[in-house]
Amino acid sequence: MNIMRVLIVSPYASNPGHYWADATALGRALHSCSVAVDILAPGIDTRSSFPDGMQVINLPMYTRLRRALLASFRNSKYLATLDMLACLFTLWRRRKLQYNVVHFIDGKQLLFLLMALLNQRASIYSLYGEPGPTWELTGRPLAARLRTTLRSWVANRVLRRGCTAFICETSALKARWAPLLGDHIYEIPYAILPPTGSTSRLEARRRLNLPEDTIFLLLFGTHRVGKDYVTVLRSLSSIERDVRALFVGAVISDNNPRVLARKLQTERAMFIDGYVSEEVMALCFSACDFVMLPYAPGYDTCSGVILEACRFSRPVIAAGTGFLRVFVEKYGIGYLYEPGDIENLTAVIRRAISSEAYPALEKALSYAAAQFSWNNVVHQYLDIYRQYSRETRTHSGGGGSFR
Repeated sequence: MNIMRVLIVSPYASNPGHYWADATALGRALHSCSVAVDILAPGIDTRSSFPDGMQVINLPMYTRLRRALLASFRNSKYLATLDMLACLFTLWRRRKLQYNVVHFIDGKQLLFLLMALLNQRASIYSLYGEPGPTWELTGRPLAARLRTTLRSWVANRVLRRGCTAFICETSALKARWAPLLGDHIYEIPYAILPPTGSTSRLEARRRLNLPEDTIFLLLFGTHRVGKDYVTVLRSLSSIERDVRALFVGAVISDNNPRVLARKLQTERAMFIDGYVSEEVMALCFSACDFVMLPYAPGYDTCSGVILEACRFSRPVIAAGTGFLRVFVEKYGIGYLYEPGDIENLTAVIRRAISSEAYPALEKALSYAAAQFSWNNVVHQYLDIYRQYSRETRTHSGGGGSFR
């Protein structure tokens, strides 16, 4: 029996965030299914241990160059382009190696499409964002129109060849991309690993210098537009018991919870700023009592945080909108409140912290975590790999219009 060989390409692996974690988790899951896996990751440190036979290609010369350029290129878009070009150059140099599938974990779309057009192997692309704005909505319409036209021309030819599939994590994202990508866009949910080790709540708080007798609501992830921190902070001010919000993440917008807490003159918030390691993330989830998902009305895309809450068996208190409402109601893993409603959230928090329903919630959280484990989800990737590697030269249906 022939062994499937897959090359995972993670152009942004050295950037903060989940790119490297997603690439390695996918690689390990495929390796456990007897798939031969290599990972191409420019700028990454490969001192981590990997299973025998799973190779990580880290481009040492480029890594040193990238570190030297990091001080000069303050605009991350330039470095992102260099990362992608480094990956494509390495793919060209390794073009004689026999991979059934080349799978990109995000990256520059136009460069990926050009690679896919020239590549005879199946090419898979994990989309992590929304379709970009049309050229009419940009500040430089002529340049944007030329770029959009070129991308459309290349993508339409890629789609007609039937060698390329695109993957996103939610049905909402799939619906937005479907008019552009036709039948070549697939939905595979966010997947989670088992917790690394076991840390008690008290031990985690000790290591994070958090008070032992406080009830903590964890707000984890980048602080971006669309997260309603004001409603959370005002609700906590009305609760008699010592309940605090623990904000963990990097600020990537004007929606800065530390600034909001200062304006509201509340002492009900604590902060761990910036991107954190997997180890610190595990401590944060272990230290908290509940995980808060405070989105504004209309939010309907995936939240990896809700699945991490399942992974660490922490009940959620989530805004009742879109994906969050559907997920919490389907799996029964916590509580919902009306987005933006301070009184309703206050009542929900009071009910949650006085509830004796934790054993039932713990069972529901464990069940949801099992459904979204890499051991289950990886088989959906394998189905797409087999389809596109088998039909690389014969499949021609399901075109879209990539604009």
